[in-house]
Amino acid sequence: MKNIFKDYLDIFEKYPKDEYLTKEERKERYKLLQEYEKRNYQDEISIDEFQNFTSLYIDKIDISSQFIGKFLKVLKNNINNGGTFALKFLIGDKDENDYYLKFFKLLYDELGDRINLINKLLEKEPDYLPAIKQKYKILSNYVDFSIHEMPWGILLDKPISEKDAKIEALADLDNFSKLSKKLGKDNEKYIEECRIYYNAWFDFLDNKDKYKSYEEYLEKNNILRK
Repeated sequence: MKNIFKDYLDIFEKYPKDEYLTKEERKERYKLLQEYEKRNYQDEISIDEFQNFTSLYIDKIDISSQFIGKFLKVLKNNINNGGTFALKFLIGDKDENDYYLKFFKLLYDELGDRINLINKLLEKEPDYLPAIKQKYKILSNYVDFSIHEMPWGILLDKPISEKDAKIEALADLDNFSKLSKKLGKDNEKYIEECRIYYNAWFDFLDNKDKYKSYEEYLEKNNILRK
């Protein structure tokens, strides 16, 4: 076993992750993790070696920021080379092992937005359920947020031209509809309502000089939310 793996495993063999540790023991384990993080290893690691180690010892070790930091290059190369293991490993299949969210500050600058990683994985494996569920949750939260200020306005985080923003916003609703159907969730009525308000919002922006507010636009065009 290469030193970069052995040294990490040794920490958790000395201070097991699922056993009771005193305050002093926890402090000592954290100190060892910090030392591990600072140590320079010359080992060349392949994604297969990383996968084998994590598969064999996942019940013995914690996946920590110190550990992830040591293998960022390996994970990034796997993603850039079209692999799926790193993507599946980082987004996980449940909240407990969603390492991207857990180590967001560490991973965002290196790997970009979580939704982009999920999209890359779904391009390779369109029916991969954990990714479908995560994308559904992201889009559901986004759509809910976008209309929560109704009837005063639509909140769309689209720092691009108005035309492109409209295309993207409506595409998000289409994607949300497809994912809902894949997961057997009946959201069509809600999605159609959102589509009406999205289109109305962009029409309002094109004719802003004719109305005091979006609420007035909705009233005068008989599409005010009940």
